[in-house]
Amino acid sequence: MRAFPKSLGGGVWRSVEIGWTEPRKYSEDLTSSTIKPFEEYSRAEVIAAEFNDKALDAIFGAVDSTQYKLISNCNNAKEAWDVLDITHEGDEEVKTAKYQILMTQYENLRMDDKEKITEFHGRVRDIANQAARLNEPIPENKLVLKVLRSLPKEYDMDVKAIRRSHNIKTMTLDALMGILESIELDMTEDSKRHVEDSLVEQLEDLQEKWAELLMVNKRNVADKNRLLSEMDALKQKIEESNRKIYELEGENSNLLYEFNQLKSYQKWIKVAGADVLDHHALMAKLLGDMTCIGFTNTGRISKSQEIKFVKAIEEALSEHQDKRSHLNNTRNNNHIYYRCYKCREWGHVKRQCIKKWTSRSFQKENTNRFGYPNNMHWLQIRVIGLLQINGFLRVVVHII
Repeated sequence: MRAFPKSLGGGVWRSVEIGWTEPRKYSEDLTSSTIKPFEEYSRAEVIAAEFNDKALDAIFGAVDSTQYKLISNCNNAKEAWDVLDITHEGDEEVKTAKYQILMTQYENLRMDDKEKITEFHGRVRDIANQAARLNEPIPENKLVLKVLRSLPKEYDMDVKAIRRSHNIKTMTLDALMGILESIELDMTEDSKRHVEDSLVEQLEDLQEKWAELLMVNKRNVADKNRLLSEMDALKQKIEESNRKIYELEGENSNLLYEFNQLKSYQKWIKVAGADVLDHHALMAKLLGDMTCIGFTNTGRISKSQEIKFVKAIEEALSEHQDKRSHLNNTRNNNHIYYRCYKCREWGHVKRQCIKKWTSRSFQKENTNRFGYPNNMHWLQIRVIGLLQINGFLRVVVHII
């Protein structure tokens, strides 16, 4: 801001620094005074007024509309300058606070690792200029020492060389920055060479890593193919196992079906087995008639002891034959020990009692409307063989 008024001439800047007052005309007794008209100005007063007008015009042209409102009523260049100075720089208390903040920035001043010397030089000069505007200039030797202390570690050897080869007390900041810029250029060239060397080393490392990756990739491909073949083999085994499981499930279903059929056959045997056949035979006989399957009318066992059977059931009935033989012989030879629970007489059992079979109530309760016993289950069966054991003829059937 000072440069433009000074460029207009020393008198213009002088009017800003010292100020200008309008000439006055005094009375003959010097007791009163009035503002002198411009026509009565002397040559020197006219020149001073012109300098003030030029300075005021320069100030008005340098500010914006907001700042112009602050100085629009000023007729004196120094008055307008002081208003702007207080507005921007503040009074003494504000200047003191700004100076303290500025000194804190000066003490914490450090050059960044990636910062260039020219940029750091600009920051140092900015702090020095702000201090000068606050009427607290920083000496050049202090700025030089501060810069030497604020450089990064890579400049340590250069700082020692500068201290030994130059007089720090008489060195200016600009001279120091020129030396540091030349050092920075040398460091940049060295770093470029180091970068090229490091790039070559990195390229070699990358080539080695690439070769290793190719080998690893080949091994991975081989492992992948092996795993795929193993997976295919496992899939085939799984399919074979599923097929066997399906077959076993079918066999299990067949066995379960046959087991249920055998259970039904066993239940039917209990109901419609040899006892039921004997029961039907006794229904048509008189008391004392021993004629039955395998017996004569006198009660003697027929001479034929031949066992006729279907080959498939020979082993199944062999054990049953041994258990029943002794019991049947004992019962057939000892009828005198039997007692009828129908008539309460000795010598026969209830099923041989004539009173039971001739009873109408028994026939009515134990026969259906067709004349067959109620406990006879009519099933669709297939005769598969005849078996004669101890004179009794057994019919072997299969439930369809």
